[in-house]
Amino acid sequence: MALLLQLQNSVAVMRRELQNLRKQEKTESRPSNVTPRVCQNQPSLVSSLCEAAIGTVRTCFREKNGTPRQPGLVRGARGVIRVAERFTNPAHSLEGLEDYSHAWVLFVFHLNEQERVKAKVKPPRMGGEKRGVFATRSPHRPCPIGLSLVKIDRVVNDTLHISGVDLVDGTPVLDIKPYIPAYDNPALHSHSLRETTGSKTCPCQLQDSLVRVPPWVDSQETSCIDVEISKKAEDQLSLFHCHPTAGNFSSDNCKLHAEKTSSEVEPANKELSSYVLHTFRSVSDAREAIVEVLKQDPRSVYRREKFSHELYKFSVDNLNVTCEFTTEGKAKVIDIHPKERWVYKHSSSESDGGTVSLS
Repeated sequence: MALLLQLQNSVAVMRRELQNLRKQEKTESRPSNVTPRVCQNQPSLVSSLCEAAIGTVRTCFREKNGTPRQPGLVRGARGVIRVAERFTNPAHSLEGLEDYSHAWVLFVFHLNEQERVKAKVKPPRMGGEKRGVFATRSPHRPCPIGLSLVKIDRVVNDTLHISGVDLVDGTPVLDIKPYIPAYDNPALHSHSLRETTGSKTCPCQLQDSLVRVPPWVDSQETSCIDVEISKKAEDQLSLFHCHPTAGNFSSDNCKLHAEKTSSEVEPANKELSSYVLHTFRSVSDAREAIVEVLKQDPRSVYRREKFSHELYKFSVDNLNVTCEFTTEGKAKVIDIHPKERWVYKHSSSESDGGTVSLS
């Protein structure tokens, strides 16, 4: 009996040794140029990137719902980026940027919540089909960094005013680079192509040979949809008014103040105290932004397929918009009301002619 137990113990030891040898063999046989699979924790990665940010962007899009998927789709969507105090004089870092019309903004997808990312994703334009993550502009990436081309409106001290943004309010910014067509637009590389080949073809004719995109990017499914605003919603929108310094909002103290009442800014008609726009310069600009957001159908593929009958809600500036998508492929705005009874404190500044501090 004792001999049998001794043999069983010896066999167990041998099995463990064999398992260790197999593991060691697999590790040593892995090619040196192959990176082992890393279980990177996305939240911690996002946190590390945010620490390296040069500042944050303040925009009219307060949540992911309704935020454009690409820059330039909502031309009136304005924002500001204030450079953090990483320099002795932050304003010096923006000197000369006002000479350009557009700029690249590198930013962090800080609202990503997934612990892991997938090699294939479902772009909204693909209608449920998958593509490799690096063949798409999905925000769910191994390294959650985004790139956006924005229009430069003006530069004031350490603050860059931009428009055509597709960024959620509070997005951390990693870098700002000027847009230079000669380097960033492949269609304009035709000048050097003519020099090397001796071709006399004009740049516009060479553009198609220099730039290409897959058919699904320009498919008919991506065409704009019709948008209708109901009379009720139009009447509700007409109740809003813009603050005198709207559009010049300051990034110094751009925080929403959720107090319900305040004698500092309450108008005579307290029922309309929250009907104030702070990033749009006119109500018509706000209306145009709502239409431009909906024209692109901001719903996800999953929502379009599984919950097409449900109401869709999104926020822009202080507007809480509710709409429905019809079976005919149209969007109808049925309700517009203030996001909340926010109280905004406005201040004046000699440098930029007045600012609004969303505090």
